Amino acid sequence: MSDKYLGPSVLALAATFGLNLLILYGVTGSLLPQPAPVATQPGQLAPVGQATPDTPAPPPAPAAPPPPAAPPEVATETTTAPPAEAPPPPPAAAEDSPPAEVAAAAPRSGEEVYNGACIACHASGAAGAPIVGDHTAWAPRIAKGMETLLQHAINGFNIMPPRGTCATCSDAELQAAIEYMVGKSQGP
Repeated sequence: MSDKYLGPSVLALAATFGLNLLILYGVTGSLLPQPAPVATQPGQLAPVGQATPDTPAPPPAPAAPPPPAAPPEVATETTTAPPAEAPPPPPAAAEDSPPAEVAAAAPRSGEEVYNGACIACHASGAAGAPIVGDHTAWAPRIAKGMETLLQHAINGFNIMPPRGTCATCSDAELQAAIEYMVGKSQGP
């Protein structure tokens, strides 16, 4: 293959990879670490921390000096502190403050779900999705019934992934979106 077909990025990557291999194999001859040389003859260098037969071992490190003696305790007059006061109770909650538990958000309408997720495919026909308002494309699907349409939306069908593009939609919200699309797509 000629270099004219390879982009500059690919060539730079290949050169970098080749250089790394050259360093690993060319310098050490192997990817495995090499054992340290061992001194076997007088005058030969030994690995750091090892003594050769003609050089004495280094003396052991001196022992650490003992810690300084603790100062003698001085007798002082002890006093007892008065007992700590209990913290004041929290102020009473104002009448207009929100409740401790936040109520769950109301389910989105079918139109909201459609406009937020379903529209991506069902407005353009992407991946073979029936376009909302196309009576001919929707008629055989509507004939299968709401339960089948809902199962297809929940579990995925053909190229449509499970829950379409709305992973956060509840089953009720998916059903509302289907009802919205079916309502817009039924024959005149």
